[in-house]
Formats: sequence, structure tokens, C-alpha cells
Amino acid sequence: MTTAPEALETTKLSRGYLHPFWNGGSGRYLYGVGELPRTLTELAMCQLSATIRRTDGWWTKLNDPAWRCHWNNAARNTVFNVRTSTGLTGTFLSQKHIEYVLDELEGYRALRDADANCEVSCFDRIWETSAAHDPDSLHSLQQELNVLRTTPPAGTHCRNIVNPYLYPLVYGRTLVRDRAGHLVPAPRPPFAQFNYTISDAFACLPTPFAVSAAGPLRVRARAYINGVPPWQHALVRGLEGALARGVPLLERVLTDLHRANLLPHRIPGTCRYTTWDEPLTPEHSDDEDGWATYQRELRAWALSRPIQYPDVSEEGYPGGLEERRVRVSLRGRTVKVIVKVSDIHIHPNHPTFDGTPWHAEGMRNERIVASTVQCLSMSNVTPISLAFRMPVRAPVGCAADDEGATIRTWGLRMHAPSHQFLGTAALHAGHAVAWPNIYQHRYTDVRLEDATRPGMLTLLHLHLVDPELPGTHDTHDNKHDSSQHDSSQHDSPPHDCKNDAYAGACGCGCGGGGAADEVPATDRVPPQDAAWVRAALEAGVDARVPSEILERIMAFAQDALLGAAEAGACAHAMREERVRFWKEHNQLWFSLPFAGFEN
Repeated sequence: MTTAPEALETTKLSRGYLHPFWNGGSGRYLYGVGELPRTLTELAMCQLSATIRRTDGWWTKLNDPAWRCHWNNAARNTVFNVRTSTGLTGTFLSQKHIEYVLDELEGYRALRDADANCEVSCFDRIWETSAAHDPDSLHSLQQELNVLRTTPPAGTHCRNIVNPYLYPLVYGRTLVRDRAGHLVPAPRPPFAQFNYTISDAFACLPTPFAVSAAGPLRVRARAYINGVPPWQHALVRGLEGALARGVPLLERVLTDLHRANLLPHRIPGTCRYTTWDEPLTPEHSDDEDGWATYQRELRAWALSRPIQYPDVSEEGYPGGLEERRVRVSLRGRTVKVIVKVSDIHIHPNHPTFDGTPWHAEGMRNERIVASTVQCLSMSNVTPISLAFRMPVRAPVGCAADDEGATIRTWGLRMHAPSHQFLGTAALHAGHAVAWPNIYQHRYTDVRLEDATRPGMLTLLHLHLVDPELPGTHDTHDNKHDSSQHDSSQHDSPPHDCKNDAYAGACGCGCGGGGAADEVPATDRVPPQDAAWVRAALEAGVDARVPSEILERIMAFAQDALLGAAEAGACAHAMREERVRFWKEHNQLWFSLPFAGFEN
């Protein structure tokens, strides 16, 4: 793999929200990437908070002493298994930690939006709703999707019935309308040869959607949705309605992700030792047995010596969890969204769907900043869950290579992957979850409830392109003042971009930008599906026109179109490219080996 010079690495596509599309294996990130790690105790506190907030109507029970006592007693008798990159660590919470979590629930209640029925999910920056769809809208959308289900399911598999890998942007071939209105082949992205996060072959095509500026929240597609025939008007309206229901979730994810809204730790700081009674070394350098014994004793001592862990403030929860310097709104904006609809079929002959690998959505070409998934239907299967984890950099302030401290405080072992697990969010029919793309995610396994009957699950994925990039924050109403809603207009605290957790993704303009940053959408890319073009010709041309004329028109346009077989080959190649990228990105960003403390 060739690494770009730093000047090239940070001059393009560095605006906007935090994103994970940087080369963490380039040697520029000696102490890892991402945010500072949470202590095992804080991760256990997050588990407790998420568990309580799964209680039906939890926000109505906060001031009930009986419920508070119940939650307190349950937490005191629970060992919280905190998952680390090397296994599970059982963690107890003290009364002080439990009180902090119970008091903090007031902040989560203040964050909850009763009108949109959405709230924080298993971890900060992840949001969910249990009412993304009512039963009527679910049934209607499922019925409209049936027009795309052209073949019966066979066995256990996942099939994308709206597939962004079909008819994608193919660099050097797909025609894109330039600023002058001319159709030209899409140029390859700059610096692709230097950075594994940039594809020089393909990109998914987002659709621009106009979000209503006022009144009831409505969304309208300003161009075709890739994979959805334009004449299927009811299906397009249904997908627009689904995105409208997802906008509140995406707004809250963007708000939490905004560079002005810092995410503080509940337990900041580092650990320190209270005693230094290190085992004595052997008297003689050639005492092999003595040195072997010393090494065993030294490791046991390092893992058990008395240590003072960082802790929550003595004053407890300080309040202010719900406060935000900037609140992002997508109202009155045009946003670019990649749409995908997946059917997961499970057959009794293979009664388990094995989930997905850990990954972030898209590549740097698409610049996906946040995603939401809506569960449209669930039949005879166990609920599917989304699991999340994030990369972390080295803690600050202790001796290098002190594995005894890092394992016990943060669950980080030397040379093991530097990431922390954030929890899981279950999906049921009508539910939705949204998350930032700086978190890696995977779908968990799904099984049949009744192993004698087949089961099915339908998921709608909506991937939001960074709305701060060029071409993504134009309003669709000239009377609308975009500065009222454009989060880039808000002042941000001064900072040194070299110390930014995601190095250059701060969006302050330090890293360039410009036309090369823009993600082409379907308003600039004519449809490439040859079947669509033929259908439009046949519908729009007088029946008396000889078929030979239609064939000549199709032949004239063939270089700009893809037939079903060629589109299938593109989808296969793109899928293989993305799977390779997931593995490489996991190794070079999300799972960099832990290398000790940053001093």
C-alpha cells in the first residue's frame, strides 16, 4: 500500500463533520486514533443507564422513589460484563457510581423528544425511536416494495431489493453534468492512488432530498432514487415519508457529532499507584530459574499491585448532560441520502442469519456522516440488533508500556486492538436507530423463532452524506436563509487541528475543500439503467414509430447505459471492493494495535 505525503493526505475532503476515512496506519497516529478511552467503570455505568432506559416509560418513573430504589438495588447486585477487545471484564459499580447514573437520567429525559418520540439509545450520539412507522405506513411501504421483489426467495440469504451497488457511479465512464451543463465522464477522485480509503473505481449515488422549511416535516426527492423506477410514484412517496421520519434522528446525531458539542467523560483523568513494592531481581545474571520466577512474579505484581483508579467527581453528577452549544437542523435544506432496502430471508434448512462484519458505511468517496436503519417488517425471527464500537487513542499521563494499569483501568492490552465496545440496540418492526459513521457497527445473528417455518426481515437503510460539504447545503427555497440552519455558521471553540481526534476532519477550513469535495448525486447523473431508458422511450414515443428507430436511439446511448448483466458485474465488483476495504480499514483505523500511554 502506498502512503501519500502528508500535504496530499490533508488537502482534500477534510471539511465537514468527523468521519473515519483517514489512514490510521500511515505512521501519523503513533498513539492511536479517535477519542480518549472510557474507563471500564464508565462503560459499566453506560450499560446500567441503557438498561434502565429500556424500561417502558422510564422517563415517567424518575421521580418515583420505589422505582429509584428498584433500579438501585438491581445495580448493586449486578456484575456488569464489559466487553473489551480481548474478552469480557466483570465490573461492579459502587453506590456513588449508581447514584451518578440515576441522577444523570434527568439529563437523558431532557434530551428526549416527545414529539418525534426519539431518545438516546445504548450510548451517546446513538439515537433511536420505537415509532418510526405506524402499522398503516409499514404495511403500505411493504406493499409498494413488492414491485421490486421479482424472484421468490431461496434459502437463507440477504438480498438488497434497492441496491446502491447496482448502477453506481463508475469513474471514467458514468456521465456527470458539469457546472456548464455538459455531460462528461466522471473524473477519478484526487489522490486515490495514495489512500486506501478512496475508491478509484466506484461510488454509490445519493439522491438529493428537499426537507420542508416549516410546518409538518416533509421530504421530497429532487431526482430519481437509484434502484427505484421513477414511475413507481407510490414507492417513491413511501420512501420520502420514511426519510421524513428519520430526519429528527439524523438531526440529533449531527448535533451530538458537531465539533462545538464536546462529549465529556464521566470519569476523566488517569490512574496512579499507591505502592511501589516491586519484586526484587535475582542477585546473579546467570540465574535462569531465578529470572524466570522473577518475570512471573513481576507480571502478577503488575496486574495486582494496589492502584487508585480515576473516579467520578465527589459531587456526583454535575448536570448539563442535555446542554448543546449548537443544535443542527436540516429544515429547509437539501440533503443527499443513499437509499438501500434489504430483505433477510431465513430458511429452516439454515435457520440462522450470521450477521455482518464490523464496518463503517461507504468509503471516503461517499462521505457518509450518519446513518439510520428502520425495521419495516419482522416475521418469525428473533429481533436483530446493531452492535457498536469505536476506536480510541492511548490514555494520557502514565508510564509507557504499563499494561497492568491499562488492562485494569481501560481494558486495553498491549498490542491488542485499540477499540471499545459501546453496546447494542435491538430493532423491532417500526423501530429505527441512527448513529454517526465514526462508530463501527455490525448486525448480530438472527434466528428463526419457529424452526419449522421460514422467516423474513426487511430493513431500510438511509445513509446521509455530510451536509457541510460543497453542494449539500444549498436550500431549495431561495427565500430561505441557510445560515439559520447551517451548522457551519456557528462559532466553534478555537482548537489546534493537529490535536483533533480525527485530524483534519474539524471542518474549520484548515484542510482545503472545494469542488473536488462534492459528492455527485442523481440530480447530476442521468439514469444508467438501460431498461429504464427503453421503458421511457416506449412510453413517450408514438406507437407508429418503427422499432428500428428505438433501437438506433438505444444504440446511440449505449455507452452511457448499463444492461442488467453489466450492472450485476459492477455490483459484484463493488461489493468485493467494499469487503476488502472493510478488512483493511478495520486493521488500519478501528483496530490499530494498542501501543501504550501518550505522554
